[in-house]
Amino acid sequence: MNSKNYDHLISICIPTFSRQSFLKNILTQLIELVEIYDLNIEVCVSDNCSTDNTWEFLKEISENRNYIKLKSHDRNIGGNRNLIDITSMATSNWILVIGDDDMIIREGLIKLIEFLPNLEQFDYVLLNTKLDDETNLLNLRNGPQDISSLKRSLVRSINEYGFCGSHLMTSDVAKEMRIRNYEDLRTWPSFGTFIYSTFHLDKKIYFFETPVVWQDANGQAMTWQPNHWLRLMVRMLNVFLINLNNYSDDSFRTNVIKNNISSTLFFKSFYRSLIYLKKDTLDTLKSEEYKNLISVLPWYTKIRNIILISFIRMIPNQLTLFIIKRILNKNVNDYVYTGNLDEKDGISQDPDILTKSNE
Repeated sequence: MNSKNYDHLISICIPTFSRQSFLKNILTQLIELVEIYDLNIEVCVSDNCSTDNTWEFLKEISENRNYIKLKSHDRNIGGNRNLIDITSMATSNWILVIGDDDMIIREGLIKLIEFLPNLEQFDYVLLNTKLDDETNLLNLRNGPQDISSLKRSLVRSINEYGFCGSHLMTSDVAKEMRIRNYEDLRTWPSFGTFIYSTFHLDKKIYFFETPVVWQDANGQAMTWQPNHWLRLMVRMLNVFLINLNNYSDDSFRTNVIKNNISSTLFFKSFYRSLIYLKKDTLDTLKSEEYKNLISVLPWYTKIRNIILISFIRMIPNQLTLFIIKRILNKNVNDYVYTGNLDEKDGISQDPDILTKSNE
């Protein structure tokens, strides 16, 4: 329990890079929440050395608004480092990092702020997130979470935990995140922090079932391509392994990797990626990070994965086209590599997601 008094109940932190138009939407909404709905929130924005007019816009919109804090880096420190660093700007006990391509669900945030005084004994709150009108991101029992329920959820799928807007952490947890080895958190700082905090530090976790953030609702800015989603899935599983290192329950670690890398979602992502950019997809399977995952699998799962991947690679192009158009009801052009810069998520513009740094 943190007895320190804070001026604001929650700090909403937005790392950004050269995305003034999207940033304007979310900041306009947050200003309305403070000035019309009188919500006690702090807004922190960290500009990662933008090349457009983002900084000038931020200085203008924050004028005479002391609840908006700004930071400008003199060089691009990389998207994920910016995500981690921005938490140092927050002066509230509760810190929520969101993307500049996200929007707040007003009713959800109001309900969360009203409920926060009841969460003083917790260190970490998993927030539900809206993906579309009918779908929420997380499917957990509302309330305090025990280790066994979280284990079952992670074995079922870890993909739901990757979105930064689902992770509300205390200032103490954020401080611990900032002093961690960056390589242990890259490309999923919030998720890596959640795993480490839960299974090594025994932090108390609460699940807030009401959606607070609408993922990628701000102009549909996220345009990661199929090959990048596959690589991100591989990286996320590695972040899980790294942050569960030396954990006593080896079977839990094995089951998470086995179920996630053998899931229908994984093979669908592999198939989409293979159609989109074959060489990049096959290079992902040759990467050290993919080999790390395979090394954890039981021998029978390894064989099954090899067989399924080999089968997918043998699918004729004509059948692939038929599946895209007639079964998936997708535009074939969406599966054609154009050579354009792919990762434009408002946090980074480095298309090589799995590189060691983005400096």
